[in-house]
Amino acid sequence: MTMLDKARKATEQAAKAAKAEEAARVAEEAAAKAREAARQAQQAAEEAAAAAEEPEEPTTEDSDPEPAAKPTRTRVVRLTKPTEPTDPEDAHTAGPGYTVIAILAVIVIVLATAAITLFLKDRDQNAVDHARKEASWAASRAAQELSAYDYRTIDADVKTAASLTTGKLHTDYEKQIPAFKAEAVKKQLIGTTTVMKTGVITATSTKVVVLIYANRSSTTKDDKTQRLPEALRLKVTMQKTNGTWLAAKMEVIS
Repeated sequence: MTMLDKARKATEQAAKAAKAEEAARVAEEAAAKAREAARQAQQAAEEAAAAAEEPEEPTTEDSDPEPAAKPTRTRVVRLTKPTEPTDPEDAHTAGPGYTVIAILAVIVIVLATAAITLFLKDRDQNAVDHARKEASWAASRAAQELSAYDYRTIDADVKTAASLTTGKLHTDYEKQIPAFKAEAVKKQLIGTTTVMKTGVITATSTKVVVLIYANRSSTTKDDKTQRLPEALRLKVTMQKTNGTWLAAKMEVIS
């Protein structure tokens, strides 16, 4: 990767990070507004309930010229037939102001939830896109190192190749190193691989399967003429391990 490519890659990553940070800020503001609206709705509901539960003070003045017994009966009838709802739940629904605030609170909460969902989806998509690019580049390098060798630098070659693998592929490769080194030195093997094209088959933020098209050339001390390059097609499964993309599986398709 050239310096220009690295700079371009760093710029893209910075832009994505800024976009994700802005989306997070907007989502947080929406969530804060939703919480405030819910608090105001709750407060309004409590005030409406308290107002509904306050008893009406009896009237002390009576302009009726009738004897005292009649006003007493009138007050008893009025007090035993209250016009206000006595059920706290009825009191909660009695005020139109409470209903409006509750509806607004629900709307704000729904919008905040949608904003957070979109932010998380966008963040996940950015992570997958970033994984596709990084894993494709790492798979290309792993394919080259694992299928290229030079008997004159075989120790360094196999060490570099092993460092680009993980899991079962790493274990199997290390087991084959002694026999491969002996064969390479004996026959003076030299192999080179040139990656022509890569394509992503499936991708998540931590696992990417890459299809690699390459040309491979090899020579030995017994060759009288130069061999023509052979087409090589590989299916490489890349796994993100401790922040680094490593080859976990490699299959030769053709």
